[in-house]
Amino acid sequence: PINTENDEHGLIVSFDGKYALFASNRFSKESGGGLDIVYFELPKNLRPERVLLIEGKIENINGDTLPQIQAIDLSSNKKYDASIDTLQQRFGVVVNIENSEAIVLTTADTGYLPAPQVIYLKETDSINPPAKKNINMSLSKFDIGEKYILQNLNFEYNSSALKKEAKIILDLWAKFLKEHPQVEISIEGHTDDIGSDEFNMKLSTERAKAVYDYFLASGIEPHRMHYSGFGKSKPLFPNTTPENRELNRRTEIIIIKK
Repeated sequence: PINTENDEHGLIVSFDGKYALFASNRFSKESGGGLDIVYFELPKNLRPERVLLIEGKIENINGDTLPQIQAIDLSSNKKYDASIDTLQQRFGVVVNIENSEAIVLTTADTGYLPAPQVIYLKETDSINPPAKKNINMSLSKFDIGEKYILQNLNFEYNSSALKKEAKIILDLWAKFLKEHPQVEISIEGHTDDIGSDEFNMKLSTERAKAVYDYFLASGIEPHRMHYSGFGKSKPLFPNTTPENRELNRRTEIIIIKK
């Protein structure tokens, strides 16, 4: 029992949520007097929900008012508004990750490119409450030539089929495009150097068209969008390592008219 005739107080829960600790003098005779720290395993139905603290610096805001940062749960589409430290130009937000696959971090400010970042929880080593993730948000007001990169992870392997997280990112872009009806975009697909030129050109074009078709289905007018594939002809980095190849496999959304 927790509450006995002894002096017992100060119940707290461990960082991983599995144990409860409190101070007690029930073992004072064995320990030489005073209070001891006693712990027990919490039943699963009493353990706290898993949460993730996301914080970081807001970069490239050019002295403008800091935009609102928002975290979106990929599984439930629940939105969490971040707290903003205007003096330090930092943000922080706590999200419930109990049943979440990933968190999308973006800006809710209509004057900025969505620039969403995806936090894949299955790839995070220390998702135990209260886990912490540091991410800097590089944001800028949209202008001609600004681009956003959809990495290869947003598509099924060697396919143009969009993953669930890609659709959430594209929904943010569709919202941005509806809020700025004068904006036109170019959607450009790219691959690494593995595979034939013909295969890579076809895959990059199909991925760019998949993004185009998604926007089209979301209500974006076709005359505001152009798509093309470049295969392996425009790498960002030399195709010398697996990491570089992964970065080269991408689809870019570029502002061409504002």
